[in-house]
Amino acid sequence: MRRHFSILALILLTGLLYLACVREDPLLKAAKEHLVSQEIYGMYKDRQAVFIYDADKHQLADNAEALYFRIQNDSQNTILQMTLDQEPDLGKKCLMTIDAKGLSGIETSYSVEVVKMDESKQTLWLFDQTGKTGFVMFYRF
Repeated sequence: MRRHFSILALILLTGLLYLACVREDPLLKAAKEHLVSQEIYGMYKDRQAVFIYDADKHQLADNAEALYFRIQNDSQNTILQMTLDQEPDLGKKCLMTIDAKGLSGIETSYSVEVVKMDESKQTLWLFDQTGKTGFVMFYRF
């Protein structure tokens, strides 16, 4: 009887450990789902816009060869420039470096995963799991 109880407890414990490992963090999942629903270029953190493009206030610039995309205001005192270390591909991890001016609380680099690509809209969605930070970036395919 004791042996059966030990085996049953071991099976139960193994099952619980498996379920704990497989389950995705609900806050992480919510942040990623929120990001892929966004259509406006910019940076998002914890399901909030940090800095997004406004056609009346900002200009866009990109360089496909250098793999960067930039949003800036007319006076260039607010800038968000996102640069990738390699060509993006769905599911691929990239290092993104950030050059920001006039924005606070932004890291200088993020390890991002390409979570969505839309060639017809020339847009990438990139997500950093550590900081629940996402980027919607123009990209010439």
